[in-house]
Amino acid sequence: MPHVRFMCVGSAHWDILGEIPDAVRPGFDSPGSVLRKPGGVALGLARAINAFGEKPLLWSAAGDDDGGRGLIAALERDGLPTDGVMMIEGRRTDRCMFILDGDGSVTGVSDCRLLEFAGGRLIRRLAGSGDLSSGDEVVLIVDGNFSAGTLAELSGDGPFEGVRMRFAVASDGKAERAKAFLGRKGTIIHLNRAEAEMIAGREFDGSADAAGFL
Repeated sequence: MPHVRFMCVGSAHWDILGEIPDAVRPGFDSPGSVLRKPGGVALGLARAINAFGEKPLLWSAAGDDDGGRGLIAALERDGLPTDGVMMIEGRRTDRCMFILDGDGSVTGVSDCRLLEFAGGRLIRRLAGSGDLSSGDEVVLIVDGNFSAGTLAELSGDGPFEGVRMRFAVASDGKAERAKAFLGRKGTIIHLNRAEAEMIAGREFDGSADAAGFL
C-alpha cells in the first residue's frame, strides 16, 4: 500500500492577536495583551498533521523581510520542512489581525495579498517539483486564501487532475471561492453551515441539509 503524503498548500503568515478579558466596547481603548504567533490555515493544518507523527509538506509564500525570515525560523523550530515556502523578493510577509474578548473572536482582518500575488507561481512550482509523481499517494490540502484564478488552476485540468484534494474554505468572506471545487472528483470541501449558505445564497435547517444541497 503506497504511503499517503499530505501537502498543505496556502497561507502561512503572522497572526496578531489582541486579547481583551472583558467584553469589547466599540470606541473604547481597552487594556489587554497583544501577541504575535505564526498562523495561516495551511500552516495550522501542517502543524496538526505533524503532531500525529506525519511529515507534511507546506507550500506557501513569504516576503524577504524580517517577518518572512522569522516565520521560516519558527517553522524550522517546529520541525516542519520549509523547502516549499517561496521567499518573494521585495514583498512583505502576509499578516492577519484578530481582536478577541472573553467570548472569543470579535473581528479579524486578513491581509493575504502576497499569497494572492504569488499563488500562480507557487502552484506551478509545486506541479514541477516531482512531488505529485513521487510514488506516494498524494493528498493536497488547499485553503481558500488563494486568488480565484489560482484556485481555478488547482481545480481544473492539467498537472493536478486526478490528485486527491481537501479544500478548507477558511474564511466566510471568501466562501464563494469553494465553488471552483464543487463537483470535482476526489475532493472533499470543509466548511460550516454559514459558509454553505453564502455559497448557495439560501438558508439551511442544519449542516446535513446544507451538505446535501451542495
